[in-house]
Amino acid sequence: MKGKIKMKKIISIIMCVALLLSSTTAALATDNKETSNDLQGSLNTTDTYRFVDGEGKDNKIITTILNPGEVVVKHFIDDELIIESTVNQTKGDQFSVTESINGKEKTFYVDSSEITKLIEKKVIEDGTKSYSYQGRTVFNPIYAGGQTYNYQLRTWYEYKSTDYEYRSMNIAAGYAAASAIGIIAGVLSLIFAPVAVTATALVEAAAIACGTTIVGGIIQGVISKTYYVKFKNYDVKVGDVDSSRIEYYSGEKSQTALVGGGYSSSYFYDGYMPWNSNHVAYWSYSDFWTNYPGVSYYTSSW
Repeated sequence: MKGKIKMKKIISIIMCVALLLSSTTAALATDNKETSNDLQGSLNTTDTYRFVDGEGKDNKIITTILNPGEVVVKHFIDDELIIESTVNQTKGDQFSVTESINGKEKTFYVDSSEITKLIEKKVIEDGTKSYSYQGRTVFNPIYAGGQTYNYQLRTWYEYKSTDYEYRSMNIAAGYAAASAIGIIAGVLSLIFAPVAVTATALVEAAAIACGTTIVGGIIQGVISKTYYVKFKNYDVKVGDVDSSRIEYYSGEKSQTALVGGGYSSSYFYDGYMPWNSNHVAYWSYSDFWTNYPGVSYYTSSW
C-alpha cells in the first residue's frame, strides 16, 4: 500500500497543487491570490499574492517554486518590479539569497533557522478508527465485443493520525520581504512542496498580527510568530461496485496556519486524496481495469 503512494507522489504534488490557500484574516486584501503551475520537467509552481501596504500602494508578490529548496520571488509595487530575490538551498539549513534591485545584484548566505526554525514535532492519534464512506466514482461506459461495461468505484477514508511541525518565524525590521518570503518558501518546499506557495500569506498575516507592515518592499517592524504545517494521514479503501474486490491505499492532506489564528490555508492533498479528483480516479481505475474511459461523474450517494 505504501509503495503505491510513494511511486505517484511527485505526480500528486504537480496535479494537486491547484487546491490552494485561502486567508481567514479580515485585514488581508480580498481576491489577493492567483496560482498556476507549469508541468514541464520541474515543480515550477507560481503563486501571485496581492495586498495593500502601509502607504496604500498595491503590492504584488509572485513566488515561483522551481524545485524543492529553489525559489524565485518577485515583488512589484504599483506594477513596478522593485526587487527579485532568488533563494537556493546550498547545504542543510544553508541558503544562498541573490537580491536584484534595478539591475544590480548582491548575494549573501543565511542559515534558514535565523528566519524560520523548527520548534516541535507532534503526532496526535485518534483512539477510535473506522472507515467513513466518501462517495462513488462513475466512469464513462466502455463498449467492447457488443457489450457495455459500466465501471464504478466506491471510496472510504479511515483517519489515522495528525502530524504537526511547529516552526518559529523571526524576521528583523529592515529585511526585504521578498527574501524573507523566499527563505520560508524554500524551507516549506523541502517539507512538502505544494504548501510552499502559502509563504507570502503567512508572512503578511504574521506582520499584521505583530502590528507591523511592509512598505517599499521592506518589513517595517520585527515579525515574531509561530506557525505550523499540519499533515492529516488516512487509509483509503476503494471497492468495485460490481464485485467484492477491494484495494487499500494511503492519503494525506496538509495545511499551514499561524498559531493563535490570523491565517489558515486550504488543504493540499497527496496520495489517493481527494477521492473525487481526476488523477485519483485514473490511478484507482488503472489498478482495477484497463483502457481508462474517463469519469462520467462523482456522487456522494451509495
